[in-house]
Amino acid sequence: MEVSYHIIFKGRVQGVFFRLFCKSIVNSFNKENEDKICGFVKNLSNGDVELVLQGLEKNIKKVFEKIKKGNNYCKIEKIELKRKKIEKKYDGFNIIRE
Repeated sequence: MEVSYHIIFKGRVQGVFFRLFCKSIVNSFNKENEDKICGFVKNLSNGDVELVLQGLEKNIKKVFEKIKKGNNYCKIEKIELKRKKIEKKYDGFNIIRE
């Protein structure tokens, strides 16, 4: 069963290529697996980064384990994670720039 995870990263996560890091982790996973992960990552006006991952729960957990470690430039201070029903199905994984 597919699920959706809504994740907020707090700390030094903007201006440090964190969104690109998230996209590269998801893209790598999707290239190696039939069951794809969809969703998006975007900066929020308060300095946080929002990440939505949709797919099989076991796959989301694998990807999240890599993403939560961060890249060499960010400093993640807090992560808020919520599992939700899929209300809107995303096609692919994108960086949203607003």
